[in-house]
Amino acid sequence: MRRTVVGGLFYWTVLIVSACLGIIFMMVPLLPLMFIKAPLFRKVADLVTTFYFVFVVTLMELVYGVKVIITGDRIETSKFGSNLLIMNHRTRLDWMFFWCCLYRYSYANFLNQKISLKDFPLKNLLGLGWATQLAAYIFMKRNFEKDKITIREMLSYYQRMGQNVNLLFFPEGIDKCETGMERSKRYAEANNLMEYEHVLHPRVNGFSYLSTEMFKYTFDSLYDVTVAYKPIVPQDELAILKGKFPEEVHFHITRYRRDSLPDGGEELQQLCKDLWKEKEHRLADFYTKDLRFNEGSNGMRSTQCDMPRKAWQMVSLIYWFSFLFVSIYFVATSSLTLCYVIACAIGLTAIDPLFGGFDKIQTRL
Repeated sequence: MRRTVVGGLFYWTVLIVSACLGIIFMMVPLLPLMFIKAPLFRKVADLVTTFYFVFVVTLMELVYGVKVIITGDRIETSKFGSNLLIMNHRTRLDWMFFWCCLYRYSYANFLNQKISLKDFPLKNLLGLGWATQLAAYIFMKRNFEKDKITIREMLSYYQRMGQNVNLLFFPEGIDKCETGMERSKRYAEANNLMEYEHVLHPRVNGFSYLSTEMFKYTFDSLYDVTVAYKPIVPQDELAILKGKFPEEVHFHITRYRRDSLPDGGEELQQLCKDLWKEKEHRLADFYTKDLRFNEGSNGMRSTQCDMPRKAWQMVSLIYWFSFLFVSIYFVATSSLTLCYVIACAIGLTAIDPLFGGFDKIQTRL
């Protein structure tokens, strides 16, 4: 039942409805704090949205049986600087599955996670779009000049809020769909490069610019993350709607400390190219051999959450389903509550076209 259309429909319904009602009842009353004391609002918003993201992780793992396997280096919690995490963009939902990976290391790592995503359609989705805007994710338009401005504004905002972030970035710019593969093929042919089968050629200018801008602030490490799915690859939201959850999601992580990285320019671009060439070989071995990554130099191979995080998963599961039941009951039985929900939904939806989204509003404060 879980891995059927019924199970997929249940998953997306629960995620979207809980996100909508969670934002409306838990975050909307706190919006004035955004203008009164922005750093405090940032902390509270991160706590609320992260608790929701834990619920998403719990649904995938405990309800739908997705197993997460991590090899390579640990993602360390840094008090001294931000981290940049780069990953191949195998599916449109890599970022959501990556929550499962990041949650295993520490709650602080998960609390400070930010993601760079294409603004459409995620930013406009009911519930999930509102949550990611309030979480201050970076939304890209795939226009380099406009995206440079967005990157500078968001990094400056994180700095003003006193926040060291774990920023997930996809240098390929698009997931490995037919369109992305065709673009990568044309790029390889035009530049006399090897045609990749398991990854796309990265957009090195974006990676170089983002890295250089992050180096201007306190910076700790670059983490190179490779993701692979077994045996099903959930390419997009429709695949999950059909119940096509992967049985296993594999992450291989390599850490590069700041003092081992070039300062910018062509050297950073070449680094990105080299890392993607390594990914191609690593993924070729994964999919053609035994469907697993080698553990790496430290031999780490993690599959389970520790007991404190398992406890938080159970708390989130109980809380969010209870919250859903109570919220839906009041919406169904109270006309005043229903009017409040409708008014909030209209207002939240209008924020993006009118003001560019909550992410833009926060950078202007």
